[in-house]
Amino acid sequence: LKKARNQLNAGDLKAAIGSARGAMECAETAAGWKTLPKESNPEHRTQGQRWGVICQAAKSQASGAVHEDEVTKGFAYSRREAEALIGIAASLLKAAPGPLS
Repeated sequence: LKKARNQLNAGDLKAAIGSARGAMECAETAAGWKTLPKESNPEHRTQGQRWGVICQAAKSQASGAVHEDEVTKGFAYSRREAEALIGIAASLLKAAPGPLS
């Protein structure tokens, strides 16, 4: 996250969001959160599965900054959005049980 903040302060929003996404991946690995099948009923999800859904949604949003495919090529992020994604990454790291690498 320190790297993401430095990139943000240097004005490199895409790199900052990419670094935040990397932190989200660390949280996901440490916590063992898995990608859920699309038909998974939200009411039947465990606490860990619910955190996993939050993590997947945040990673998906952050992916637009590091991938330029047909869907994401037009994505543009503001500084506030970059700050929000860095904050979400920090929150996921805080929520993740287990050792972080």
